[in-house]
Amino acid sequence: MTRTTYLTIILMLFTAMLFAQSKSTLKGTVLDSVSKLPVEFVTVAIVNAKDTSLISYTITNKNGIFSLTGLPANKETKLIVSSMGYSTFRKLIVFKPNEVKDRARYT
Repeated sequence: MTRTTYLTIILMLFTAMLFAQSKSTLKGTVLDSVSKLPVEFVTVAIVNAKDTSLISYTITNKNGIFSLTGLPANKETKLIVSSMGYSTFRKLIVFKPNEVKDRARYT
């Protein structure tokens, strides 16, 4: 391999590492607003705020806990929390690079 090929490969790996490091995380617990008990099987989604395309989603466990990783930094996103029998919660969020947001949500 030539010297240029090695340099190209090194630059590609470095760029990939930079993008991997700028991902953020959202963690939380979904609680009932009246009983304050955890709510299981709640859908928690992050979508692009401009066109509502899905970025990531999960479902809460039996303790109402969720975690979304690999979320884009410096991009306007929308958090959507929904479950049958509850009002849907929506909130705009912009993550900082490598940020971990830990929130509780009352439905």
